[in-house]
Amino acid sequence: MFHRLHIFHLLFFIIIIVFMLISVIAVINITLHQGCTTSGGCLKNLFEQIENITAQVLPLNIVTDILTVAFNASEKILETTTSASPTELASHGNKMLKTSEKLISTLVKPTDTNDSVRFTLPTVEGQVFMVGAKVTLDKIPRLDTKNSSVDIDLIGIAKNNYETRSAAVAFMSYNTMENLLKPDFFNTSNETVKTMMSTVISATLPKTNNTKLTEPVNFTLKHIREFDPRGSLSCVYWNISEWIVDGCAVLKTNSSYTVCSCDHLSTFALIMQTSRPPVSGSLLELLNLVCVIVGLVFFSLALLTFALCQWSPGVNNVARINICVSLLLAHLLFLLTQRFLSIIWRQKVRMMKEPYSSAQPH
Repeated sequence: MFHRLHIFHLLFFIIIIVFMLISVIAVINITLHQGCTTSGGCLKNLFEQIENITAQVLPLNIVTDILTVAFNASEKILETTTSASPTELASHGNKMLKTSEKLISTLVKPTDTNDSVRFTLPTVEGQVFMVGAKVTLDKIPRLDTKNSSVDIDLIGIAKNNYETRSAAVAFMSYNTMENLLKPDFFNTSNETVKTMMSTVISATLPKTNNTKLTEPVNFTLKHIREFDPRGSLSCVYWNISEWIVDGCAVLKTNSSYTVCSCDHLSTFALIMQTSRPPVSGSLLELLNLVCVIVGLVFFSLALLTFALCQWSPGVNNVARINICVSLLLAHLLFLLTQRFLSIIWRQKVRMMKEPYSSAQPH
């Protein structure tokens, strides 16, 4: 009886191994067809192949290979499609996020204590941390990538999973996702210039039954572009077709980094809003300058005409000359004021400061 039971267990184990090998072999065959240039053709087929993966656990090298194929295909589509609509970009971005999160979830494997996996690719970085029922850590280490990091109470989340006492967190940073999920998808009431100030990041709790957070999650985002002190920063998360701020807030910021605090997990980014420059401001200044100069020329000609020419002895041109001189001087003063206004303001500020500084005790 014992011998038969042993043979049964051995056969069951062999069957499991065979199914895993079949799954891995199927994954290795996922490729991008030659000449793929449209998101509606072979790229859709690629997403379907990835969606049909049934393996619960995959080796790291298989996951990174598939991610490389998927992101290379995405970049190829963007290079050949310059007129994609916002709806198409958002849809494509959603598929990339779904694909990435599915693949990184296959890196989660059972553990009694704790374990971690990380990878770095040109287009995406990722890290997975897993804890089990016998974990001895009070808190997990900060998960970080080149341009971002996350602090999350994974131990508390695991304790709330009463059956398994386990949990896992997956953290990803996408270096090129802003080409799909553009900052202009952040809809605000005022017309501002939106700039993506961080890489797009994603945090999920794969293979975790109870995903309720025990406390807000803090994301530290490195500024990937020059920070404008006059700009307004917003911590946003992706909601199907737009960036929104619900549940996220800026905790602290400086010229290099911003810390965002969020009460849920999703796909996040940091967007800076700045005021739009005046429309054609330089053109209006040039037009104003030309008009004033033309006015000066014609007033000068009129002044010379009235001063040197007299059609009738009974007509006195003094009044006309006075008007021309007045308008000529007014235009000239206006022109000089416009050209030297900044110097006038600096001088005015200096004169206002002098009485204040002389009144201060030495």
